[in-house]
Amino acid sequence: MTKNDKTILITGCNGLLGRQAVREFISAGYTVKGVDVTQPITPIADFEFHEVNLESKGLEGLMSGVAGVVHLAGLPTPHLDTQLNTYLRNTTINARVFHSILETDCRQVVYASSQSALGYAYAPSPQIPHYVPVDEAHPTINQEMYGLSKLMGEELLKSLWRSHQLASASLRFPVIWDHENFGASIEKRQTDPTRSAKSMWSYVDLRDAGRACRLAFEAKVDGAVIANIASSVPLTDGNIISQVREWYGEIKGVGDLTESTAIYDAETAFELFGFRANYQWSSEGITHRSV
Repeated sequence: MTKNDKTILITGCNGLLGRQAVREFISAGYTVKGVDVTQPITPIADFEFHEVNLESKGLEGLMSGVAGVVHLAGLPTPHLDTQLNTYLRNTTINARVFHSILETDCRQVVYASSQSALGYAYAPSPQIPHYVPVDEAHPTINQEMYGLSKLMGEELLKSLWRSHQLASASLRFPVIWDHENFGASIEKRQTDPTRSAKSMWSYVDLRDAGRACRLAFEAKVDGAVIANIASSVPLTDGNIISQVREWYGEIKGVGDLTESTAIYDAETAFELFGFRANYQWSSEGITHRSV
């Protein structure tokens, strides 16, 4: 099998992030193969689609010429099935996808992990971090099965790097917001301060999330790396230092915060593959970062 460095396979290509990732890679000149359990709602030019239920089958027969897999398939929230089924379905999909790659000469994976892998976002009540800003080295405290399924995907990739040198970038996305739903997204966050604290006042614009997938692939990382993907500015109408003290108390690092410090830190993504979020959200609108 001859590998083409400009051919990418994207699982979960019909989801919110999947559709954006397809557009991002195609616009950057890649040939894209897409895999999902249902046909795309809107046909996409220059796109090869395969309908596959990854809960019962991997990527066998689809990997010819593929240089990398961007794995976005799986249940995106804990609210679509029972706790047990969410864990079983996501971990089964991950295992089938990753192990089917091992039968090929492809050795590059980008995996849509989640901020939930830390265990904070869907915890029954807001939990207090060990320190802020929260980076990838922060301990996990999982209390629900969705976040645990995401963490197990990261751990499987670490194992496959050790055993098969399958390189991977696990991207820990917080909530991904589509600019077309700006008003509803802002209102939901503003009316639910508990959710804000659980998510560490973080978010990422959909366009930035898609770009992060491409940059992570193009970096050709060694090992099984993990990177937070988020805006560099927290979303709060108040003072973020006051918000942290109100919800978390006087924890380590709070005294070093500024009014614009992101509590969910994405510096590793910049160090590994040059990612900085271009879009910053506030109650007044969305601004584009000057480069």
